[in-house]
Amino acid sequence: MYIVISLSKGEISRDLSEKLKVSGFNKIKEGVWIGLSEKFNFENITKNGFSEVLVLKKSRKIYTPHIGSEEINVGSLTFLSYKIPLNPPKIRKNIERVLWRIPCIRIRKTTYIFPFFKDSAKIGNMVSVSEMKRLIESVGGYCFKISKLVPIKDWMHQEIFHLFKTNIEEKVNKLNLLLDNLTKKLKRGEIDRKVALKNLYEIKFRFQGLFSCAIFLKKWLKIDETTNLQKIKNKISKVKQILQ
Repeated sequence: MYIVISLSKGEISRDLSEKLKVSGFNKIKEGVWIGLSEKFNFENITKNGFSEVLVLKKSRKIYTPHIGSEEINVGSLTFLSYKIPLNPPKIRKNIERVLWRIPCIRIRKTTYIFPFFKDSAKIGNMVSVSEMKRLIESVGGYCFKISKLVPIKDWMHQEIFHLFKTNIEEKVNKLNLLLDNLTKKLKRGEIDRKVALKNLYEIKFRFQGLFSCAIFLKKWLKIDETTNLQKIKNKISKVKQILQ
């Protein structure tokens, strides 16, 4: 079984879509297809021909990551796509908060790739994919989940590695921006103390989840954002001092 993911919304995606349909693949989400490879030769997918396509193959084995100076292997992965019939803001916010507590790559809206790990490998207040799946199903949602997936090309391992790195870097930058804006508003007297405390609580919640993810990624994929997160921790302390 294979999952084919197009990271592009342009002509490459439409061209590949037609080829996959002819080969018997089914589209489960915009830009995401699933099927068997009997009628489609994935060896024809080259980096030059389909530079924004990822192909993940279902494997019986579990592969651990190996990150070296000349080789990047991200190990086994988990794919999750979900749909919630009723999607009120509170549910969206709960799922968004969970995604700060689990290392992930956002492929499409409600479609993600995660490192494959057992609950025993969780660090701090991390959340597992199974826990996220149970949360979604508890509010009437539907999940499509496949684990033990591996990229079929070396350059796809590299692409996924960089996507994990980009994801956590963007979240670190977002926390920095939220803290800087909150600090400016406090110093200018533009925000009520009660509202500021509520905003700080949300930032701290995100930070705690992200810090656990950062420790996991440092160990798992040698992606290190812990130093930058320590700076954010110092900023949080300064905001707390202003609010005292």
